[in-house]
Amino acid sequence: MKDSSWKKKLWSLRHFFVAGGIVFFCMVIALLVYLLKVQGQGSKSLRIAWNDNFELVTAPVQEELVQEFDYDLNLYSLMVKFQFDTQPQGALELVMEDAATGETLATGSVDMSLFISGEYTTIGFTSSLPQAEGRRCRLILRPHYEGEGQISLMYSATTPEGSTLSVDGQALDGALAMQINYHQIGSFLTRFYWGICICLSLMAGGAYLYCRSCFFKLHIFVLAAVILLGGVYNAVLPPYSAPDEQFHINQSFSIASVWANRFAPEGIWKMNSVPLNETRRRPSDQNALVQVEETTVFQWSTIAEHLTDRTQDNYYDQQLYLEYQVDNTNTLYYLTGGVVFLCYLLKLGFVPALLLGRLANLILFALCASWAVKRIPVGKNILTVIAFLPMTLHLAASFSRDSVIMSLSLVYLAMVLAGCLDENFRFRWYHWVIAALIAYALIPAKYVYIPLVLTILVLPAKKLGKRPRLARVGLAVYMLAVLLGRSVIAPALENYLYLLSTPYDTYEEAMEADEYYSQNPELLEEAPGQTSLEEELALLEDSRAQDSSAVEETGEETVNPDSICYSFSYILSHPVDTFLLGVNSIIELGDHYVRTLVGGSLSYYNLDLAWTWVLLLYALLFFAALPVSGEAGLPFTLRLVLGGAALLCAGFAVGGCVLWTPTYYTTIYGFQGRYLLPALPAALLALSPVRLKYAGDLRPGLACATVWINAGVLLNAMLVIIAR
Repeated sequence: MKDSSWKKKLWSLRHFFVAGGIVFFCMVIALLVYLLKVQGQGSKSLRIAWNDNFELVTAPVQEELVQEFDYDLNLYSLMVKFQFDTQPQGALELVMEDAATGETLATGSVDMSLFISGEYTTIGFTSSLPQAEGRRCRLILRPHYEGEGQISLMYSATTPEGSTLSVDGQALDGALAMQINYHQIGSFLTRFYWGICICLSLMAGGAYLYCRSCFFKLHIFVLAAVILLGGVYNAVLPPYSAPDEQFHINQSFSIASVWANRFAPEGIWKMNSVPLNETRRRPSDQNALVQVEETTVFQWSTIAEHLTDRTQDNYYDQQLYLEYQVDNTNTLYYLTGGVVFLCYLLKLGFVPALLLGRLANLILFALCASWAVKRIPVGKNILTVIAFLPMTLHLAASFSRDSVIMSLSLVYLAMVLAGCLDENFRFRWYHWVIAALIAYALIPAKYVYIPLVLTILVLPAKKLGKRPRLARVGLAVYMLAVLLGRSVIAPALENYLYLLSTPYDTYEEAMEADEYYSQNPELLEEAPGQTSLEEELALLEDSRAQDSSAVEETGEETVNPDSICYSFSYILSHPVDTFLLGVNSIIELGDHYVRTLVGGSLSYYNLDLAWTWVLLLYALLFFAALPVSGEAGLPFTLRLVLGGAALLCAGFAVGGCVLWTPTYYTTIYGFQGRYLLPALPAALLALSPVRLKYAGDLRPGLACATVWINAGVLLNAMLVIIAR
């Protein structure tokens, strides 16, 4: 009896043992990867060219070369250029002193037999120099020859301010050609790597444990796992890494700056708008190591160092940057713009504002995806897998408006299918309000998704309330509003919302005031933290001068070949060229389209995953499309509607990119697989097999698989970034 009771207890705990085994297995894999690929990468450091000009050569150095220069960052090693005829032998001694006190800061030595004439050679220090503001360094190089070969050093004819150069006591006019290695990544990389691996391992074990429990609910799993995995994507692929994210960030910060400016104290100029080719941020909202498209380990460390930053800028302080935004329509940026505005009020720094703005989009996506999975009567597995595609999570955890588009499209599709297939779901007035708001948000931003919005037309009459005729009229009016939304309704509403916070009665008056004040800057008051208005006007004038540089001396503007693009008339008159453009695009970029749909290429498409992950992701989509036994199938008419909507969305996306393509291009410009993500659920529902069904419950297995595969994808992404 005792043995039997122990066996029962052990059997009841079997899922905990399996979850522990999964965590242990993941940690073993992480350890092996660390030993093979990560260990030893802590010596990576940043490099700056202190002086990269080397047109002159010194006389052979007999005793010592001395270079004084100002540098206050932490130093790890130097790179200088040597020149010689005979290979030198012996050691080159390096001494770094404080020029003001003569204190020795660091020493080093290198074997001269390793030197290559005319190439940069690295000379390391026995100990690094800590960062010190206002420090003046004295670099001393002393050769100890053991043969006939002697070294000369390469230098420039120009002398940076505050630097001096001498060889064997003779002063030279110029400066040593020198590159400086600083900001070594050190132990941070190990801590970051193991922090991410521990999080992913616990998620992998926790996902299995929850999916095997009696408390398993798919929509709860989606809500929690999207937020947790999205947070890891946010860490591994930080701000500015998503496609075009810099422009989405610019638009969100510009919105926040405009709102903050509205509440500025009296006497401060109230700006009316931020042109599309400009951006407004606080003066402290910039960091060169954060604002890079290609993620590096130094971006990770910089963000970690500035997680709790605060700023001394006032909430209404702003600075002009000649950086582009995305679109004149701000609807999809109100959430991130509002979060950034809140960070302005709380005086949070640049990095916290970036991370909180991303987190807002991620939480919105998680809530919408969870609700859609719960409400949709068929295709729950399809929505789940699509919500966990690496490309989806990467966009969801970013400032990209595609995050909001995906959120709204999932909710809209679930609501339409519930209205068509769920007998217990009836469209109420608030559903129409939600549908109208989603249409208003989607159509002005991306007209290619109009076919998805129009799927609401298939709602049966019995779901339209007690007065179906009146509902049909309302539906027709709604559809007209949708079709006119991009050109009429959206701009009108944007202008109305804009005028609510301006002192002018009409949009035209506001624009005239902008032009008037730009021509009369002496009438404007400046905020204490703002860039001076004279500097801004000078910056804008320089920009206009650069834009007009294409005009020849004759006064005739040169024709930019990039401006001659495919048009409807060109396509009709050149059908063969257009057909070849499409065929060539599939041949040359087909793998890119396949990758970018599911996330095989992440970041700014400069981070390619192994094809194994891509194939596994498409396998997940295949199993997700299999109908579950006992689940009602889709009527043939509804399949046609969904398939037609998805096909039209794809056609509009491709057609829009073709119209942007210059006529001399051989492939379609700018098309990416991610443009099809909002239409992917409709396409898979339309193409789901009719007779082929899975007898069991696929939901727990697919849910676990999505977390496990994403863990592998994130580990793959980290290794690519670490190897850079």
